[in-house]
Parts: sequence; structure tokens; C-alpha cells
Amino acid sequence: TVSLEKSETQAAKALRDDVNENLDLRLKLRGESRSEFARAMMMTQGAISQKFSNASWRLEDIANAAIHFGTTVEGIVSHAAVLELRKELAEQ
Repeated sequence: TVSLEKSETQAAKALRDDVNENLDLRLKLRGESRSEFARAMMMTQGAISQKFSNASWRLEDIANAAIHFGTTVEGIVSHAAVLELRKELAEQ
């Protein structure tokens, strides 16, 4: 059996991974660099790099990214959105 604490940790990791991949895919689809994204998010390049490397996105970051990409918060955090973005990128 898996303890609830371990299960929550796995769920949190999966969510962080999905957010990171989602944002990376959206940048690729738009041809936008992380530097450009950092400026749009009013952050430094270093701050954006740290968020991607640590998957340390705050709720405000996710909400602002959703606005930047013209989607919803759900569109940034859902695994289904990641699958759709992968498909869209593969079709380019």
C-alpha cells in the first residue's frame, strides 16, 4: 500500500512536471524564448530559469502565464492539455 503522504508527493510531482512541460510546449509552439517569456512575466531570465529547473511555479505565476498564452489556469495545469500540446507540436 502507498501512504497518503507519498501519494500526495507523487501527485504534486506530476502536477509540477505537467506545468513545466506545458509551458515549454507553449513556448515552442509560439517560437518564444524563455527570455521573452521572462520579460512578459515581468521576471528576470534567472528567475524564470529557476522556476523551470525547480518546477517552483506559484499560483500567481500560473495565472499570469495563462493570461500570457490566452488560456485558462486549467489549460496550464492539466495533463490533458499537455497531451494536446504534444500532438499540436508533432503536427507542425
